[in-house]
Amino acid sequence: MQNDLLLWIVAGAVCLLLGKEIGKWLPSLPSFKTSVADRRKAAAEKLAARLKAAGQQMVQDAKDSIARIQEVAEMVKDGNAAILKDLDDVYAKIKAQAPSQPAAPASSPVAPASGPAQQ
Repeated sequence: MQNDLLLWIVAGAVCLLLGKEIGKWLPSLPSFKTSVADRRKAAAEKLAARLKAAGQQMVQDAKDSIARIQEVAEMVKDGNAAILKDLDDVYAKIKAQAPSQPAAPASSPVAPASGPAQQ
C-alpha cells in the first residue's frame, strides 16, 4: 500500500513538472503567436485572391460572349445575304474535311415491326 501511494505522488509531481515545461514552450509555437483575428484575416485574403481570379475569368468569358453577340447582330443587320454566305462557308469547310462516304442503298427490306405473322 505504501508503494502505491508513493507511486501516485511521484506520478503527480512528474505530471505537474511536465505540464509546467509544456506551458513554457507552447506559446512560442508559430500557431500560438498569431491571434485568431490574424489567422482569419489571412484566410480571408487567400479567399479574396481566389475569388478575384475566378471573377476575372468570368469577366473575360462575358466579354467574349458579348463580342460574339455583336458579331451575330452585325450579320443580322446586314441581311440574309451575309448569314447565308457565312453558312455556305461553314458548309464548304465541313464538306472539305469529311471523308468521302459511299452512298447508302435507297431502300432496304425491312421486317414488320410488330404483330403475328400473316398467313
